[in-house]
Amino acid sequence: MKQSLLVLWSALLIGTPLAAGAAAPCYTMDAAGSSLGFVAEQTGAKFEGSFRKFDAKISFKPADLAASRFDVMVDPASADTGEEQRDTTLRGPDFFDVAHFKTAHFVTTSFRKTGDTGYEATGKLTLRDVTRDVTIAFRFTTRKEGAVDASYLTGSANLKRLDFGVGRGEYADTETIGNDVEIKFNLRLLPTPLSPDKRIPTPPVPPQTK
Repeated sequence: MKQSLLVLWSALLIGTPLAAGAAAPCYTMDAAGSSLGFVAEQTGAKFEGSFRKFDAKISFKPADLAASRFDVMVDPASADTGEEQRDTTLRGPDFFDVAHFKTAHFVTTSFRKTGDTGYEATGKLTLRDVTRDVTIAFRFTTRKEGAVDASYLTGSANLKRLDFGVGRGEYADTETIGNDVEIKFNLRLLPTPLSPDKRIPTPPVPPQTK
């Protein structure tokens, strides 16, 4: 018992990794340098749009995917396709119904590596109060930008809009509005420094043993 306590105190004092210290690095999303868009089809022609308001809490460690996590919140009311009438329809009750559903939420449940910088993440996407499993393919890279180490999370996902009840009534017709939607994202991430209340406190001096 005494030996186990000494090993624990020694690990804390010299910085040996323990379970609490194995957390993946956290990143803050640079909103100005990030984008979240979508591609859909209307009457046989593709159109693109984007969400102007979204936020992502990213914790990612390539060497320890089990400790990684993405938590993304999107404001559907911020959808912008560059066409006012279409955007009004998207915000309406047949599509995003933003009067009743204020956010879309994606949170990861698992990761797997697919290449040198390539990965897949599976998670739960909740949209219009419907939750489905969604897999995203992405790349994670880091580069020096002046004095800053900036990381980029870039990728895509393919959805079926009707799986989430998006497009009701006359808009459920996939001949007019395609069922397939591609989500595209490019997030610029900056390391999140530990705030004083999050730092590991200095351990107390262990009791003397006789």
